[in-house]
Amino acid sequence: WDRFQVLNEPQVKVGWELTADLGFGKFKNSQYPIQLWEPSNEDLIEDFSRIYLDSGYIHEPGFYFAINIDASMFDVYAAQSRGVGWHHSLGVTYENPIATFVPATDSTEELLLVVSTEKGTGLRVAQVSSTHAIEQNLPGIASPSLRDSSKATSVSAGCIDNDAIAFMSLEAGGYAMLSVSLVEAPVLLAEGWLFPEGVTALAYSSAAVVKTLTSSGAMYVSQVFVPADMNIAGNACTVGVQLWIIEGLFQGAIAIGNAVCIETDDLVESASIAAAFDPTDNNIVEALVVTSTNSSNILCTSLTLATTEMAPIATKAVHVGAHSRVDVGAAPS
Repeated sequence: WDRFQVLNEPQVKVGWELTADLGFGKFKNSQYPIQLWEPSNEDLIEDFSRIYLDSGYIHEPGFYFAINIDASMFDVYAAQSRGVGWHHSLGVTYENPIATFVPATDSTEELLLVVSTEKGTGLRVAQVSSTHAIEQNLPGIASPSLRDSSKATSVSAGCIDNDAIAFMSLEAGGYAMLSVSLVEAPVLLAEGWLFPEGVTALAYSSAAVVKTLTSSGAMYVSQVFVPADMNIAGNACTVGVQLWIIEGLFQGAIAIGNAVCIETDDLVESASIAAAFDPTDNNIVEALVVTSTNSSNILCTSLTLATTEMAPIATKAVHVGAHSRVDVGAAPS
């Protein structure tokens, strides 16, 4: 007889709206959760959550979803309704989108920055906060030489003079620094190129902020790159790592030490890097490099970087499938 005590209905919106309007009838007194089955997309999960929440009645045993989708995906879709996260649906399709979290400053709240750029096109930017999203096309934000070079491969965030700064790297070695906020369009602050000594052209490059120095406006940046001719200064190399410092918005990037080579057995298609200063030694940077090859492997490499020596200390290959791409979030500093 227990089954007559359970409200267990499919995803028919009209029926659920009528049930909510009636205050859930006899099921208000049920000791069992209210159960809905089986919504599988974000819009439906949000809609049915809203029907329940807008009813003004909170069923003590709970409101359950019977699902046939990945549990982590459901957690993302339901996060806003549950009050444990926020998200916005962006209005257009983004080609190869990349994103970074920008911490709050005195001038702007915390936000998620999503950028997308293809070779020869402008930059599309979405600045998303807990309250709203601003989407913009910025065709002229970078110089033609930079804009025509390649697509964006990474974006990371820093803070200079209490202004939120986004650092975007491009596949052929270019970079752009943008100021970001929710009250105005991103502003191009600086742009340039990251070419390690002994490298004439890059097949792939990705770079990320390691640390910004508020007092001087300097920014440390770590870079992972694939030399186009597979060598550095005449020495064979498939993947390299370089540490840089940009000492001001109007200064070019200066290499710190020499590039270190990471050997792989296969052609690297993409790579990413995350790095942070050692909390006990400001001369040491700990980095994690992730490379995706054309033979089903992702290679994780731990490195210790310093102004005088850069050396990989550990590697681990993980089988994840062919033509994989991965991004590593910025490490805490």
